[in-house]
Amino acid sequence: MDNSSGHSTAYPPAGPPAPPPPHKEKPEPANGSRRRNLLLAGVLLLAVLAVIAGLVLSRDNDGEEPVAESGAPEVGTAQQVADYNLTVTGVDTDATEELKSVAAFNEDPQGNYVLVDISAEYLGTGSGTPSEDLQIQFVAADGSEYGQCKALMAKPMHNVPAMANGDTADFQTCMDVPSEDLAGATIRIGSYIWVNEEEDAVDWAVK
Repeated sequence: MDNSSGHSTAYPPAGPPAPPPPHKEKPEPANGSRRRNLLLAGVLLLAVLAVIAGLVLSRDNDGEEPVAESGAPEVGTAQQVADYNLTVTGVDTDATEELKSVAAFNEDPQGNYVLVDISAEYLGTGSGTPSEDLQIQFVAADGSEYGQCKALMAKPMHNVPAMANGDTADFQTCMDVPSEDLAGATIRIGSYIWVNEEEDAVDWAVK
């Protein structure tokens, strides 16, 4: 193309259009990120709780009774029942051979012989006889109760004579308990209703 001076000016050939500037994403606000993290943590916690609940239900469906802590005092702890200060000094949950050795005519138990050793001090003003005043039971974790058995023992409770104030005595009692009821159980001692009309039974944990 000619200009007024007679010279021509060269222009570079037209190229493709320039690309648009890259798109920059707007950064996520800090509170939004924190909210998302809290939501994820909540979902994970719910998942863990669901797994635990499933395990508990599965165990219950299998028919197994959960063993719970009884909360009862340990063997060796003194507790008062009516006019007696009592201490369960020992619990043998596998006493079958011992009782069979005491008397050959002792019959085999249907479950396990449990032998309980008890120490008593009489606190009353008159007299008291443990075998006539005290009721002793083996209480399983599910609430099943087992009374005293008829096997002959080395120190049976019915051999303890009437006790005056301050007298002490050591004696034994036994129960026939199924093996599956031994764990998590307690020894419960209370007075008969003709001794004390109010509920006064106390428990000792069976280890």
